[in-house]
Amino acid sequence: MPVPHANLARALGSDLARNYFISDAILAGFNQQASFATSPVQASMGNGWHAWMTPRQVNFTDRLVGLTSQGTLSELTYGLDYRFRPDLIVGFAFNPESTKVSYEGLNASLYQSGIGGGPYVGWLVTPTTMFDAWLGYVRLDRAFDVFGHGANMPVNRVFLSSSLTQIIDTPWMRVLPRFTVFHAHDDVAGVTSGQGFPIPGQGYSWGHVEGSVELNRNFVFDQRYVLQPFVQATLRYDTQQLVDTITTIDGTDIGLTRWHGQLRGGVRAQVGSQTEVWLSGGYLSFFNPGIDVWEAKAHLRVRFDEVSSAFAAYMPLKAPPVIPYSWTGCSVGVNAGYGSANAEFASTPNGAIVDFAQANGVLPEIAAQQAGSIGARRTGGLAAGGGVSCNVQYDKTVVGLETDINYTDLGSSDLRGPFPLAPGVAATWENSFRSNFVGTVRGRLGFLANSSNLVYVTAGLAYADFAFSTATDFPGFSGFRFAGSDSRVKPGWTAGLGWETVLSGPWTAKLEYLHVDLGDRTAPAPQDVGALSPYAWTHSAKLTEDLVRVGLNYKFTGPQVSGTGWFSR
Repeated sequence: MPVPHANLARALGSDLARNYFISDAILAGFNQQASFATSPVQASMGNGWHAWMTPRQVNFTDRLVGLTSQGTLSELTYGLDYRFRPDLIVGFAFNPESTKVSYEGLNASLYQSGIGGGPYVGWLVTPTTMFDAWLGYVRLDRAFDVFGHGANMPVNRVFLSSSLTQIIDTPWMRVLPRFTVFHAHDDVAGVTSGQGFPIPGQGYSWGHVEGSVELNRNFVFDQRYVLQPFVQATLRYDTQQLVDTITTIDGTDIGLTRWHGQLRGGVRAQVGSQTEVWLSGGYLSFFNPGIDVWEAKAHLRVRFDEVSSAFAAYMPLKAPPVIPYSWTGCSVGVNAGYGSANAEFASTPNGAIVDFAQANGVLPEIAAQQAGSIGARRTGGLAAGGGVSCNVQYDKTVVGLETDINYTDLGSSDLRGPFPLAPGVAATWENSFRSNFVGTVRGRLGFLANSSNLVYVTAGLAYADFAFSTATDFPGFSGFRFAGSDSRVKPGWTAGLGWETVLSGPWTAKLEYLHVDLGDRTAPAPQDVGALSPYAWTHSAKLTEDLVRVGLNYKFTGPQVSGTGWFSR
């Protein structure tokens, strides 16, 4: 039986969202997104380096085909681009995502996680017509556990998304007609069990036409700050059915029509010449009473280089000189963001099992069972914590030491098989892992883009709690189970990069990415039922984690001079 809720989760996922994240980010880079026509800082963002990020959270309920499912989708897209001239932007974007779906009244679940990225380009063909394109790669890990059947679907995807947007502005209203084409090619690494689940094709394309009407109003404060509340309605028509061609099951409409709509509201703000931020929330309609979808989204864009002359022209002529910020000193801070973990499992039979298999002519079946133990589980969730750092500045170079610890809500489990071993005999594999915190002790080497913006690389030691369990069972034969587990704080290494900027006085904010490698652990799995005691498997698991987080720091030692950051007056 196909799983309609899986299709809905996939329809809400990265394939659709990527188009909007990149197009909206490029519009913001061209100073078109917020339509700050009345602002004296409208043109002040200027050419140069810009960093941005867009977190997105979707909650949906699906009451279809006699089942009710509830799910969440979390994404954090962020990028770095360079505006070469007023009509050309080139950059690179990165996009981790996580989807979880549960089914009421059933022991069933769906999980999808992915991470990918690639280069993009934006071009103002005319002052009111924008073309953008994003070429990228994404790794998706899908896992199903439905009605006792388990399935894993690792997908390697190469995609190309391009859009053409017309920008129609009036003092109170903006209209955005947009045409988007998306093409992807999938390499499905393999599926075990779980018959009947929809499997993506090797290549597919779709396009959609949409129109957005937005009402907005600008409020300018002190010639430096612009606040813009807005309400936006969007209607989209897809040139073909999303994800797959399934629209009904046993005559029941599952809701994936070609028409989609969205109503959302929010507020945008431009702060000085260096940052633009907006927050929004709304309702996404599939025009089916069985589906409710709510979305919350934000966008932050910051300029790296110095305050532009366009903005400086509006500053007081006798303003006091700006004193460069000193990065020397120690700081304490908090952070929050998104964490993902990937656990790779494998199992090896001992000599007694191999000898038994050779003696009974079932060595190929044991080899197939061992191959079935090899798999990976990826999960994502909240990461939040705090830390302490100390830095010393040498001209435009900053050297420092930092330690932090984060709570992480990371864990997953799956069931694979059954794998036939002999007539009437089959085996299954069950893997699970959990990690609740991760800490680091790192060195940091940074370079100043200007006195208020630090770009840095970091590396050092890491540690995390890592618990895993693996078991192989033989359905129909109770007691014949090889189970092993291990739980401990595991040391490892970490490396990453980040950007930190001065807010005001001793306050700074940062955006940081860390990769953590905790190595692998092994656990014996003996079978102690009577004469079977010599037989055992050795289970192993390797854990890596990726953290993307924003932080707020307070520098409590060293010179406390005014910076040239976002909110400095």
